[in-house]
Parts: sequence; structure tokens; C-alpha cells
Amino acid sequence: MPRLLQDLRYALRSLFRQPSFAATAVLTLALGIGATTAMFSVVNAVILKPLSYSEPDRIVAVMNYWTKSGSRGATVSAPDFHDWAAQAQSFSALAYFTGGETSVTVNGTADYASVIRVTPDFFNALGAKASAGRLFTAEEVQPGGPLAVVITDAFWKKQFGGQPGAIGAAV
Repeated sequence: MPRLLQDLRYALRSLFRQPSFAATAVLTLALGIGATTAMFSVVNAVILKPLSYSEPDRIVAVMNYWTKSGSRGATVSAPDFHDWAAQAQSFSALAYFTGGETSVTVNGTADYASVIRVTPDFFNALGAKASAGRLFTAEEVQPGGPLAVVITDAFWKKQFGGQPGAIGAAV
């Protein structure tokens, strides 16, 4: 134990003799700890922490695979999806989604928003429930059927001020 105290006194004297080295060492340690913490936070959120869906191990992405070229398609055509949905026997739900950004007008105010077009089974496949209002009905997906949207909590708060009157409002 006395040897440890002697080594600590020597280290402190050395650091006080060269304050620029001490500051560089402390700064390097702080940056290293900060970078490590940031990387762990990302890895934990993306890889280690389970998805917030019910039964996330049962969710899969299905895509096209062309045997001649050996390439995979990130998108699936609507006819392919409808064929798969009609013939699928191994899936409890099969859903389609495609997204982009578009302009939206709410209460006379125009803005841009991320828009994802989904089939009604999309929410069923993820086990998602509406926190207010309802999800899509079968009539709304028929050609010429009534139009409906499901909005996110963030969009509801930004565009409608979190008011319950958003249900049934025009977008």
C-alpha cells in the first residue's frame, strides 16, 4: 500500500510540472469515453434492444429475387404483392408499404410530410393499435372507396395541436 501512495504522489507531481500534458490526457480520455458512450447507445438501440413490436422475431421482409442476375429487389410490384397475398399460407399477415414525401394541407396551411402508403394488414402484421380513432377498413382499400389516413402522434401534435378534433378532419 505505501508503494501505491508513493506512485500516486509521483504521478500527481509529474502532471503538475507539465499542465499541458495533463490537459491533453484528460481531454483525450473525455473524448474516448464520450465516443464509446455514443457508440454503445447506438448499438444498444439498433442491435441489442428488441424491437418494440409484439413478437418481433416473427416479422420478416419479403422481396423479389431474380435468379438470372442474382440480385434482390427492394420494392415489390402491386400485382406481385396481390399474387403473394392470395397464395400465402405461411404468413399470419402480409402487408405492403411504400413511402415518400408529399405536400399536405391542414386547416389551410401547406407543409411537407413523410407519407407511407400501406395495406390494411400493415398494422395487423406489426401488432399496432390506434391510440385514438381507428385504423383502415376494407371499404377504404377498394377502388373508388372512401379515402382515409392514419396520422402519427408527432403529426397530430404539430398540425392539429394535439386536439381530439383531428379525428374526422380533412387532410
